[in-house]
Amino acid sequence: MKPVPWWAVPLLTQIVLAAQAPWVYALFGLTLQAVVTNLFLLLPSLALERLCPSPLPWPHRVLVILGGALGTVLVVICVRAAAATVVPLPLSSWSFWAGYATVVELLWAATLRWGRRGRLPCPWPSPWVLLVGVCTFALVSWGSTRVVPPQQDQDMVLICPTEGLFTSIAPYGIETRYPYQFNKPLALYLLTGASIVLRGELEEARPFSDSGREALRFWATEPRARKDRVSDMRDRDIARFYAHPSLTSSVRIPTRGIAVLLALTVFHFCAHVGIRPPLAAGFTAAFVSLPEVFIRSSFAGFTTISLLELMLTLWLFLWEGAPRRRGWLCGASFLLAVTNHKLLFIVPALVLADLPPFRGTLPGWTARWAKKAWTTGVAAGGLAGTAAHLL
Repeated sequence: MKPVPWWAVPLLTQIVLAAQAPWVYALFGLTLQAVVTNLFLLLPSLALERLCPSPLPWPHRVLVILGGALGTVLVVICVRAAAATVVPLPLSSWSFWAGYATVVELLWAATLRWGRRGRLPCPWPSPWVLLVGVCTFALVSWGSTRVVPPQQDQDMVLICPTEGLFTSIAPYGIETRYPYQFNKPLALYLLTGASIVLRGELEEARPFSDSGREALRFWATEPRARKDRVSDMRDRDIARFYAHPSLTSSVRIPTRGIAVLLALTVFHFCAHVGIRPPLAAGFTAAFVSLPEVFIRSSFAGFTTISLLELMLTLWLFLWEGAPRRRGWLCGASFLLAVTNHKLLFIVPALVLADLPPFRGTLPGWTARWAKKAWTTGVAAGGLAGTAAHLL
């Protein structure tokens, strides 16, 4: 495939920004809205990749995509919350779109000063890559709209804290019989919440956050009746969740894009180990079609993004040299911690597998293990992600 002219990607950026503008976006159907929203979340990574000194291999590129989207959404939330302390700023799809677009434009302005020049490599080096991406998106779109019904323990859990998170950085909601802030780490809440805001459904999500605020007010003052009362409020939220199917559609949109990234990662991994493209595409199709993968990619759960980040961490750890992989492993471990904290348990095992056979005393061997974890960057990334989750 021929390289892409340097001006093509900035032009695509402006087209996607214009298509995501609320007055244009409202004209699209759900499938086209899903395409535009996922492209919109992709935009920061296009500029960030140009700021890197050389073209990135696939696992690095996916980390930039995830980190760029999460970082940009978080910056917009924090800047808006800080500004709201001075001037009341109601959050709407317009204001969020404008803030996100501003960050994207600033990143592209930085590329004019510090970015790479020259023609870009084609984003799909072979037609097989494009075929895998399109077919995966179509399959997961069908599953999320036609096959998998609303999931209270998955979709609703991600909807509950959205309004509080995006308006006041106070992400309250109710899960089981207890009020909580986040029952899982932050990352996926940012992506699904951005989709809800961009579709203009923040008001529909507000009652779920209000239930969490109300529960916290009496949690400490009514110790005997609090569990039953919160349970009743949760039942009310569940009824409200099933009465608003559009929220389920909104919260599942980012999962479609994540499923495409997972499928493309499987395809590139197969190519990396020497499998020919037709066989790699067939293996990817078999993987995506597995009932467990297909069903869990069709609702807004943590499985798809967890599989993606786990596969990237394994790829970086096993197939890259130490000098090159250190910073990227730190970033991958950080994303693991802020997406699905349980997956950090795989990191010590990877460090253990990278050590020579056990010799000497246990304290000495433990010290070598700790040193290896620190020098590869996984310890720093895991600790930073853990701190971000706890804060």
